[in-house]
Amino acid sequence: MLKSRSFLDLRTLALVSAAACVLCAPMVATATKSTTVKKSHGNAAASEQRADLNEHLQTMTERLSLTDDQVTKVREILQSNAKQMGALHAKYNGMLETPENKSTMAKAKEEVHASTQAKLAHVLSAGQLAEYRKMGAEHTKHSSESATKAVSASATQR
Repeated sequence: MLKSRSFLDLRTLALVSAAACVLCAPMVATATKSTTVKKSHGNAAASEQRADLNEHLQTMTERLSLTDDQVTKVREILQSNAKQMGALHAKYNGMLETPENKSTMAKAKEEVHASTQAKLAHVLSAGQLAEYRKMGAEHTKHSSESATKAVSASATQR
C-alpha cells in the first residue's frame, strides 16, 4: 500500500505540473512578446531620434554654413540636449498631468533649452546665431500653425 500511495502522489504531482505548464505558457509567451515589442519600440524611437537629430544638423549645416569643427561641436550639443530631454520625458512619464507637474516639466524643458542656446552661442558666430534664432522662430510659427489646423480639423469633424 505504501508503494501505491507514493505512485499516486507522484502521478498527482506530474498532473499538477503539466496543468501549470499548460496554463502558464500563454502568460510566459505574452511576457516574452511584450519585452520584445518594448525593445523594438525603444530601438525604433532611438533610431527616429537619431534621424531627427541628423536632419536638424544637416539643415543647420546648410543654412548656417557650419565649418567641420562647428558641425562636430553642434552635434555634441544637440546629442546632449536630446539626452537631457529624454531624461525629462522618462522622469515625468506616468505622472499625473496636474498643473503643477506640467509647470515643473515646462520649466525644466526651458532650462535645458536655455542651456543648449548658451552652448550654441559659444560655437556659432553672431551672424550664424541670428540665423539660428530665425530658424527657431520659423519652427515655432510652423508648429503653431500646425496645431491650429489640427484643432480646426478636429472641431470640423464633430
